[in-house]
Amino acid sequence: MDTLHHRFFTLEPAAEGEAIPVVLSTEAPVMRGGFREVLKHTPAAVDLSRFPLPLLISHDQTQLPVGVIESPQVVNGKLRAIAKFGSSDQAKQILTDVKNRIIRSLSVGYRILEDRIDGDTVTALQWMPYEASLVAAPADPGAGFFRTLETHTMPAPHTPTPVIDHQEPQLDHPDVSLNTRSERALLAAERRRAAAIRDLVKRHHGSDDLARRFIDEGTPLQVVADTMLERTIARQTADHIDGHLPMSALSGGENFGGLGPTHMRAAAVDALLQRAGIPVENPHPQAAALRGVGLVDLARSFLSEAGDRILAGNPAQLLQRAMTTSDFPNVLEQVTDKAVLSAFYNAPPSHFGWSVQRDAQYFRPQHFASLSDAPALAEVVEGAEYTHGPLFDKKETVSLLKYGKIVHLTWEALARDDLGVFADAAQQMAVAARATLADHAYATLVANPAMSDGVPLFHATHENLAGSGGAIAVNTLDAARLALRNTKGANGHYRDINPAILLIPESLRTAAESMLAPFNPAKTADIRPRWLQSLNVISDPRLTGSAWYLLGDLAQPAFVRLAMGTNPIETFREDGFEVDGVKYKVRCVFGFGAVDYQAAYMNPGAGA
Repeated sequence: MDTLHHRFFTLEPAAEGEAIPVVLSTEAPVMRGGFREVLKHTPAAVDLSRFPLPLLISHDQTQLPVGVIESPQVVNGKLRAIAKFGSSDQAKQILTDVKNRIIRSLSVGYRILEDRIDGDTVTALQWMPYEASLVAAPADPGAGFFRTLETHTMPAPHTPTPVIDHQEPQLDHPDVSLNTRSERALLAAERRRAAAIRDLVKRHHGSDDLARRFIDEGTPLQVVADTMLERTIARQTADHIDGHLPMSALSGGENFGGLGPTHMRAAAVDALLQRAGIPVENPHPQAAALRGVGLVDLARSFLSEAGDRILAGNPAQLLQRAMTTSDFPNVLEQVTDKAVLSAFYNAPPSHFGWSVQRDAQYFRPQHFASLSDAPALAEVVEGAEYTHGPLFDKKETVSLLKYGKIVHLTWEALARDDLGVFADAAQQMAVAARATLADHAYATLVANPAMSDGVPLFHATHENLAGSGGAIAVNTLDAARLALRNTKGANGHYRDINPAILLIPESLRTAAESMLAPFNPAKTADIRPRWLQSLNVISDPRLTGSAWYLLGDLAQPAFVRLAMGTNPIETFREDGFEVDGVKYKVRCVFGFGAVDYQAAYMNPGAGA
């Protein structure tokens, strides 16, 4: 269930009458357990559907209200309303004390519906006021009674905007002065609330620290009762699958000490990844505490966070309900997405080593100009003008492709708390994605596609194809090196392409590494050039036959691969209908192509 928060504001009277203008809340930051909370004040951000609100004493929902808060408006970053007091003797006495500036403090109870975290600041993007209460001590001088809806009094220029601490004033502190009957009534009500909270928490086997937190945060008695009942139900009906702890056994409660659903989701994602054996860099601080929580208990906790009161029953049914009414499916989706990416990059396709990635924004062909197309620089003598040089219009084109598949996880697997299904599914999806991308890359290389000049990538016209095939040897490699080093751009200048990558079939790897390995020759003729030992050997079984390739370093790439965004692989969730479970769609959007024939050389190999 959502946590009910409170803010406290000063009441400053200045007129007569029982209908009193008030400011209920502002955008002043509130400190809550190490972070700042800011309530956004726009008509779209504040849910006013619960108005009129009851006006209580110290959040005591066991007593009748002394008035109502109505006619709300969000104006100039503040929530304004009208306070009307009742006709009971207690209400009349409190109204008199308000007019006489004896009671000045008002506490607003609200629930956060949607938030955003920026560093140590949590901004409530959508929130709902639930009630307002009179309390004993002032806090925010910028809000209170008798503020007109058209104008408002600002603090003096030298007065800084206060940062309000979330702690409610301790009304039973001996230093608090109680000069009026109404203040003594407030103290008595607060003591009754505190005693009732301690009794409730104790009967539900809660800790003294938990009871103290409820009291200090001003949590209404009914909210405490609902929370403790849910914790008890979760504890008694927990499945304890594989010895995992129920969520209710954790200190700090279902929302991690009041930090809210955003932190809860992040911690749950990291904990599930770690349980599945997937490394997590900088995990959430609460992830370690959640590693022992089973999937069913995790789903139950998210249902509770969403306000679901039915937390017992068949695990599969509970999971199915959690997948439609809570943040639980978003957690599973993030786990699957991160697990797939982790498995994908843990053993990336081999063609990543001889190509560079470029981002593509749309499904239109992407054009790449060769680095040799820039005009040569001309000398500029003293007092002379710079001259213009033409850009050559040679462009290579690479297009995006889209591939995909759907995998299915059953409710039964989730109910068994079988995190192995996530690891297995992630591995399968990652393997499929790697294979798809690599198949396309090597098929493009072997197909020897035509370039923008109409000539195949490897061709005598391009001076990047050996005249006759030869095995990998010092002399054949040296001929390939010279071809790369002697290339000139359209501007007539040498391009300084350095040979860096030897791309070969898997069947030639042992022979290639044996030939390139350093050794102590017995005669001068057997000395191997030092540059050979610096080559990066990349082999792949998709290359067959005896052909091999020498490529320049990736500063001047011969091949590029396209991706929409950072990663070429994405996952999407869909709840099952024909079969109970959840479906994950894996989508690969990528492209691959040759963009610079001068940075690549091919030898057909021995026997060709």
